[in-house]
Amino acid sequence: KKELKLIYAYHRENEKIITEFPHDPNNKTLEMGKAYVQKIFANLDPNFERLKTEQVFTTKKYKLTVIGGGENGVLYAVLCNQEYPLRLCRKLVKEMQENAGTPRALFEKYEDSSRVDKLEQVVNKTRKIKEQVMDTIDETLKHGDEIDVIEEKAQELHDSTNHGQKQTKKFSFLAALKRLLPGSRDTRGMRELEREFKKRDKERKERQKEIDAKFFDSSDDE
Repeated sequence: KKELKLIYAYHRENEKIITEFPHDPNNKTLEMGKAYVQKIFANLDPNFERLKTEQVFTTKKYKLTVIGGGENGVLYAVLCNQEYPLRLCRKLVKEMQENAGTPRALFEKYEDSSRVDKLEQVVNKTRKIKEQVMDTIDETLKHGDEIDVIEEKAQELHDSTNHGQKQTKKFSFLAALKRLLPGSRDTRGMRELEREFKKRDKERKERQKEIDAKFFDSSDDE
């Protein structure tokens, strides 16, 4: 369901179109929407874009959100269906200002509001899972536990819950992390966490070696 109709950015002082998507001169509906946006721009206060002001205009079918870009002097416009959430219009304009993607990529990302909300939920859930895993890694290293010990304990726990079923794979640290957080299916993200864990564990061992060396050196002096 395409609720988004047009995204547009225009520098009035330079009379320059910064962004226009979709762009199809043969599409009469799209050209009418573009003409409506330009008409609204022409009647705005001369300082509108400098003040980061926001204003919403409505027709029988559509809603036009216009936002001033501040110091860059650009006017941003999002033309969409009446039911399209204003908060998403604001987010879209923010990403346009930050050049967070091509006009096509941003349009496709935001054209269906329900899909945007689902994507945000997934991103937030993944972020929380990674934060939980990193906290677990830090806490584990703080107590001096080593990866091989964690894997061994995780394997014992896994074996005990499978009632002696034959294991066909070596139980990996990645699997251990997945069992800690069974809701995660982000394999690439989990591998990154595994590498991070091993890196931190290596640093901890090196620090411990330095401490031991200093201790033995001081003992010899005595």
